[in-house]
Amino acid sequence: ALPRPTLAKLQGKYSWIKSVEPDNSPTQAVTLCLGTVLRPDEPSVNGAEYEVRLKPHQSIVLGYQQAVWLVEHQNEFPEFMALLGKIYIDFPGLIVVNEYGDRNVPYLSQDGKRWYLSWHWLSRGIYSRGRIAASSK
Repeated sequence: ALPRPTLAKLQGKYSWIKSVEPDNSPTQAVTLCLGTVLRPDEPSVNGAEYEVRLKPHQSIVLGYQQAVWLVEHQNEFPEFMALLGKIYIDFPGLIVVNEYGDRNVPYLSQDGKRWYLSWHWLSRGIYSRGRIAASSK
């Protein structure tokens, strides 16, 4: 079980964040599942379509606090580490907005040896290597 971050906490670490859209990420303990909203024949979808396809899954998508936990505990999960270089993982339970109105979601990328937390412009959509972090409920 992990609490949702406050705007002040996020801004303390990421000064470019100006606001938070409603945070739908779970606060109870969850089991991580990875999914996609892409159809088998699609290499990608744009941001608007990505958001449409995410909408029915809002109650199960994970957010910032789960992404941070995974980065901090990544070495404890060899199966998770085996995904390095193969995928990136969006955590769209939390959407933040910068001063230009760009909406961003936390995501995990990698440097070849470790996962790290970064931010993905929601308007860029999702690509074939992208996965969405969700709970198993």
